[in-house]
Amino acid sequence: MNKVLYIILISLFSLTIISCSSDDGGGSSTTSTATDNDTTSDNDTTSDNDTTSDNDSTTTTDTTAPTVTSVSTAADDQSSVALTDNITVTFSEAMDTTTVTTNISNTTCSGTLRVSSDNFSSCVQMSSAPASSNDNKTFTLDPSDNLTGGTTYLTRVTTGVKDAAGNEMSSQYETSTGFTTMPDYETTTLSGTIAGTAWTFYKGQVKVPTSSSGLYWYRWTSDNISNACSSTYTLTSTYILDSSDDAPAVGEEELCFASGCSTNTVTFYDGSTNYIIYTGKIKIDNVTTTEVTGKMYAKGSDSDNEINGTFTLSRCCLSSGSYSVCSE
Repeated sequence: MNKVLYIILISLFSLTIISCSSDDGGGSSTTSTATDNDTTSDNDTTSDNDTTSDNDSTTTTDTTAPTVTSVSTAADDQSSVALTDNITVTFSEAMDTTTVTTNISNTTCSGTLRVSSDNFSSCVQMSSAPASSNDNKTFTLDPSDNLTGGTTYLTRVTTGVKDAAGNEMSSQYETSTGFTTMPDYETTTLSGTIAGTAWTFYKGQVKVPTSSSGLYWYRWTSDNISNACSSTYTLTSTYILDSSDDAPAVGEEELCFASGCSTNTVTFYDGSTNYIIYTGKIKIDNVTTTEVTGKMYAKGSDSDNEINGTFTLSRCCLSSGSYSVCSE
């Protein structure tokens, strides 16, 4: 009887152990809150959810107003600007191109970029909208027609221009002195000032050697001599404009005014001093067997030495040891 009881107890104990082993196999790896849900590792706000690194929402807004850094033309000397030059305006930063405009339909002052010679009562009409370059920092204005000779122009930029971030200029910009164009030598009478004295063209000559390989000498003088090719004509005559070049050809050319030029150097001579001209153009309109006609603008180191206008020169050929008007 006792043996039977022992057998029954041992069987019940074995069943209890088997039941407990089955429950432990499904729960021992998933219930530890110290491992899976430890907020210092999986949900640590200083690493996984750190707002300073992963979710940084700080941004920089451009609030700086743009400024005009320069207004210029292609000329090195802004007091002798060619009548065909363009005008460029450069800003301190990239601009919203839709706000950089000008007048292209008439001479009414409109748009944000304006150029005027009469204090903006009227403005230069442009051929097209401003052309952008330099990463939208520089804008070029192209006048629809030649500028007026001997005229000072001012440039104005209104506060309507905006940079790429939408900031307007804080105040209107306007050039203080502007730029001045060359005199329109195609419509003026050849005249000027040399060494502070007024000078007017009377007679001139172009010396042509008998050999076609030689240089032609362009020579002007205020002496109203009867024969520009006379042997009595010398470089000591009062107020002479002298230049040398190869055979004159119809067309316009820049003269060589740099120090050391061997040809095309133009000088004013007042009887004792040569005044070198450093900027200008000469245009030959017509060359015949007896004369050369053309137009000229030349300027010295200051406005005291300047000449512009039209001219007619006799062609002088060497004959029997002296120069006379060419007959060929």
